Amino acid sequence: MKTFKLNFLVLVNILLLQSSLLAQIPLSIEAYDTRIKGCILDSAQYLFKYKLSFVSDTLKKDTLINELDLLVGNNYSKFFDDLYLREKFINKYNKLPMGIRQNKDGEGLAATEIYKNNVRKIMTVTVMVRSNPYIYEEKLRNQIWTIGRDKKWKNGYMCQKATTTYLGRKYTAWFTPDIPFSNGPWKFGGLPGLILQVYDSKMQYYFDCIGIQQLKQKIPIVKYNDHYSKTKRKLLNNIIRNLHIHFVQTIQSMLAPNSSIMFDYSGYDEPITISNSTNSNLLNISFPYNPIELE
Repeated sequence: MKTFKLNFLVLVNILLLQSSLLAQIPLSIEAYDTRIKGCILDSAQYLFKYKLSFVSDTLKKDTLINELDLLVGNNYSKFFDDLYLREKFINKYNKLPMGIRQNKDGEGLAATEIYKNNVRKIMTVTVMVRSNPYIYEEKLRNQIWTIGRDKKWKNGYMCQKATTTYLGRKYTAWFTPDIPFSNGPWKFGGLPGLILQVYDSKMQYYFDCIGIQQLKQKIPIVKYNDHYSKTKRKLLNNIIRNLHIHFVQTIQSMLAPNSSIMFDYSGYDEPITISNSTNSNLLNISFPYNPIELE
């Protein structure tokens, strides 16, 4: 519990330092500023592009989209938001300095980066919660799959069906042995071939490969040298959950005496101020939360 409060305090302090003390709500999970120096872990020989269709609000059931990339090298792979590889295009038309991502929508997995170290069997996950970067490491434990007999064509490759249960969801995957990488989107892996399509039983998270490229010019796999807050997976998930479900109470409990923070909320015409004496009518404010990890 002490660690939980410490991480919240760091996050709230950063929020209070935002320009004009105005926090945009819901608390977007912003992506990295790519101007930060990084270390090159490996050189990617292959690039696989995925479209993630996900349901952020189970009541409205509207489908949102992330475009995500998987870079695969000899020892490392990296799964991250496609916007980074399209940065030159963004800069050309928007006239923004390279690396500016202040207004990026971070829903879904847009601000999550996953590094798989196939030598040390370690998975490193980084998530940017507004301007506060978090990082945690876990052993690279592949899912336990049941491989079926069903087959179908996908992206010009013959794929085979496999099923698993992982972090609270039941998944169906289609992998191809013709691409000999035991890898896939997000944290998926462990099959005798690349996963080209995978979705959960409720169709709330659906990864679909939309591009396969053997690179003529290798792309570096970079990990940014940011000032990460080290944490654990479940602890980070709890932080993000509480910022959606109990936002006002969470911020209010961390505020110093006689301090406050303003935020925009779609239900009100004017910015709302949270203080220690915030009107109780505001305490029920919450935001949709349907994470990919349910446990």
